[in-house]
Amino acid sequence: MEHRADRRIQARRPLWNWLMIALVALATIAGGIALGLSLAAQREGTLAVRTSSEKIVALRSVLRLSLDAETGARGFLLTEDNRFLEPYEASLRDLPPYFQRLEDWGLASPNSRLHLMLDARRASLAQIVALARDGRRDEAIAFVRTTIGQQQQDAVRAEIARLEVPQQAEIDRALAGFEVITRQTNMILAFLALIALGAGALGLRLALRSTRLEAKARRLREVERAEKETALIARELDHRVKNLFAVVLAIIQLGGRGATSAADAIARIKGRVEALSRAHDVSLGRGTDMAVDIGTLVRATLAPYAQAKVNLVTEGPQVDLPVMRVNPIGMILHELATNAAKYGAWAAHEGVVTVRWNVLEGAKSEEGRGLHTLRLTWDEETEGGISEPTTKGFGSRMIESVVAQLGGRLARNWKPGGLSIVLDAEIVEAQAAVGMGTRLAERAGEKLETA
Repeated sequence: MEHRADRRIQARRPLWNWLMIALVALATIAGGIALGLSLAAQREGTLAVRTSSEKIVALRSVLRLSLDAETGARGFLLTEDNRFLEPYEASLRDLPPYFQRLEDWGLASPNSRLHLMLDARRASLAQIVALARDGRRDEAIAFVRTTIGQQQQDAVRAEIARLEVPQQAEIDRALAGFEVITRQTNMILAFLALIALGAGALGLRLALRSTRLEAKARRLREVERAEKETALIARELDHRVKNLFAVVLAIIQLGGRGATSAADAIARIKGRVEALSRAHDVSLGRGTDMAVDIGTLVRATLAPYAQAKVNLVTEGPQVDLPVMRVNPIGMILHELATNAAKYGAWAAHEGVVTVRWNVLEGAKSEEGRGLHTLRLTWDEETEGGISEPTTKGFGSRMIESVVAQLGGRLARNWKPGGLSIVLDAEIVEAQAAVGMGTRLAERAGEKLETA
């Protein structure tokens, strides 16, 4: 008996399976139809809200243009400046398209109250402008002092507010309908979610497994990237320390020039080393909210060389760099100055280094802010000329890496009398303030102020 019952159960299993599949399919179809109807109702409500909102925007644009026309007419009357006529005429010119849209929606017609009110208001403003143009300002001012214009403008404002009432009511009805549709949609989605729960369990298991594998791979990538960054920082610090030692040695060698005593030479060397320390501090940057003037950065970075009585000229407007730009640009200046002292214009007495900067206006960013390009020019001039290196050292590679970090461009131009380097780096308008003044050239023998 048990074997026969088992066989019956075994025979019925395919039937139950097909029945469950059919029930799931019917439930899914029913849920899909209900969801489609809810979405269709939601689209209709969205269209009603959009249309009513556009009507309100058009009505308020009409009011705004009316106010702009009044402001322009009165500004022309008071100042006799033709520039005030531009917004006046532009407002009158922009009104007809909005009226056409209101007519299409049935909110206003050529004989409607709003149209007649605005015609009367435009006629009053035209009279004020005509009197002012004819030199009859007293008559125009007397007309303005009457309450006619205020009454007309108040009437226009009241009529627009009246026309907005049914549009706002339509929006409120649509929003109330959205709440009902949202509840229905949530119930349908919950029903469909229960149907999909069984299939989702397997998908969740696979997703968790994939997430664990991805997290493990991400950790490995992060470790690898951290190792590379650590190696780069170590090489960079090693190179910079060597450069600092080279600069200190050059300062010691130049410290005795023109010194009258050992104490004088020691004092000069001490001042130059302290200036080098301050330049290093500024070039590294401090904090996340600070902006550093590029002139301060240039002076602080090049102060040790200027105190060594090298020939130096700096010129440019005030540009406040965001802190994220200070360290990279300071590193580039430090590297260029070190190369100039070791191999370039400052390796000889007659060599001159000129540093100039300005800001070039650019396009707009995705957030709507203006993008500007900082252009920094480094010129070296010497009678003996500067030899172009045959190999690219770590310093050159570091400069290229820093320029890439800035998202900028750097061009070198080797010329018979020396070397010219142009650096372009984008800065954001809200993080850069460009002054109107220009710094005076600071030449050999002048002591630069440090930050």
